[in-house]
Amino acid sequence: MSQPILVQSPILTDDFLIEIAQSKSQEHLAAIAGRAQVTEKVTDVLVERGNAAVTLKVAGNAGARFSKKAFNQAADHANENAALAEKMVNRADIPPDVFRHLLSRATEVVRQRLLKNAAPEMRMRINQTLTAIANQVVNGAPQHAANGAGNSAATLSHQDAPRLKSQLSEFARAGKRPQTIETLSALSKLPIEAVKSLLRAEAEDGVLILCKAVGLGWSDAKHVLAVMTVGSGDDAIRTKVAIDKFYNLSDETAQRVIRFVKSCKAVSKADLQRML
Repeated sequence: MSQPILVQSPILTDDFLIEIAQSKSQEHLAAIAGRAQVTEKVTDVLVERGNAAVTLKVAGNAGARFSKKAFNQAADHANENAALAEKMVNRADIPPDVFRHLLSRATEVVRQRLLKNAAPEMRMRINQTLTAIANQVVNGAPQHAANGAGNSAATLSHQDAPRLKSQLSEFARAGKRPQTIETLSALSKLPIEAVKSLLRAEAEDGVLILCKAVGLGWSDAKHVLAVMTVGSGDDAIRTKVAIDKFYNLSDETAQRVIRFVKSCKAVSKADLQRML
């Protein structure tokens, strides 16, 4: 189907658009992202499977509706992408917690660009949010220092999901394997030993399943994968295989594996392969 039809035709159903988005090229996804109206379930696929250009286009489309999941995934992609961050913070429908999450994860370069280009009212909102984030870090510092080893899974489990995801990314990027496992445990609501069992069963698949189940995007999942598995062979090939696995792994399958692990507390390699 030609791209102009994908952009303009009013008779295309969501199911048809989703099928195209799941199977066709990034150019097809970009065309769908430019439609006058894009429903939540179509946007979910565009953000999940689309490249940076697709995500940027749909984020800048006022006629595109975002689910909470898509908002969080797009916000995760925006932490080092100033153009996408600008599109996201200027969406009238962005939830306050996603707005805060995006700014808490953004690099200093991205934050400064947002402040430079924002209208006065938006600049004030950004500054207020950044101040609140900074105060929270300062107020929380003594407790963290007193704990020594950092937040335990029990402490983390009482935090909201966006903050947990932010901490998971920080731990993974810093190469902190024990803290990464604790945070995966808190997010997935699995005991730490169950998480370790899943990782032992099939390290790479287990990591990807956990990341998908807790709603991470690839930008964070790749760092978790790096800290949780030992590389071997051609890194470029391994990365390509991992990306394909991650995007082909459905949320339903990932949740089914998590439910299985919760019920039996352990999982074998054979169990995992049977469910995938």
